[in-house]
Amino acid sequence: MNNSIDWKIVCLEIDEPSKEVGNVMARIWPDKVSTIKLPGRWDVVEKEHLKDLLWQFKNINGKILTVYGSGLFHHFTYGLLRNIADLRSNEYTYVHIDQHTDDADTFGTEFQDAFHCGNFVRDIKRKTLAKKVKYVGCEKVYSEIDKKDIVYGREIEQNGVKKSLSELLFDAPKQVYVSMDLDVLKPDQMKTGWPDGLMDLTTLLEIINHIKNNQTILSADILGFNGNGKYKNPGWCAASLAVYVIIAGTLFGEDTTVFRRKHAQLTQHF
Repeated sequence: MNNSIDWKIVCLEIDEPSKEVGNVMARIWPDKVSTIKLPGRWDVVEKEHLKDLLWQFKNINGKILTVYGSGLFHHFTYGLLRNIADLRSNEYTYVHIDQHTDDADTFGTEFQDAFHCGNFVRDIKRKTLAKKVKYVGCEKVYSEIDKKDIVYGREIEQNGVKKSLSELLFDAPKQVYVSMDLDVLKPDQMKTGWPDGLMDLTTLLEIINHIKNNQTILSADILGFNGNGKYKNPGWCAASLAVYVIIAGTLFGEDTTVFRRKHAQLTQHF
């Protein structure tokens, strides 16, 4: 079933890779895409300022798929929750699909007052209306997490998506916000700044479909593309950008066969 009419795409233009992602999405879904530009450096920002910075999301109706670039900016998801999910539900689940848990405790260190991509999930637990935080595919764990709230990539591979996700989401509110850092994927599937992911793209798509079929997705975001430096290779960039399109199309219920074939061709050379 094609549910794309329910979705809008917002490109959060924070860096050059974000702009590239937005351009690709606009070519494929020109009637769905809008852009919010945030010039300047935002890898570290005050959390409450971040909420105010993303105020425009409050005025967007329907389901929102936010796309942007580097995983250095994953803490922007906190601002998205405050402006999207918190206004649509007072009892939802935050689903964190990522190679890292991003909940590091920096108290007592030189970074204790910093809010960044490595610690923002702690504030999602404390300062949003998310009743549950569930971790999917994480391998680098920064804090003590209850076993029922995390499923590792290797466990999904061993037990399958249906069993793994059914057990993980058993006690979770049905409404969910899903955040996907593509560094969860294997480096021969997606080029990011953190090339240690263990998940296949096909597995990630199965996870998305399982969540779609068993939960109610409020909105979602995708990030992780790094088109800079050593990763600025045309083939790598094209394959990585195709991942955004494939995931978006899967969320929308559209046929992504053409893009999956193209991605498979391009990644043969990774």
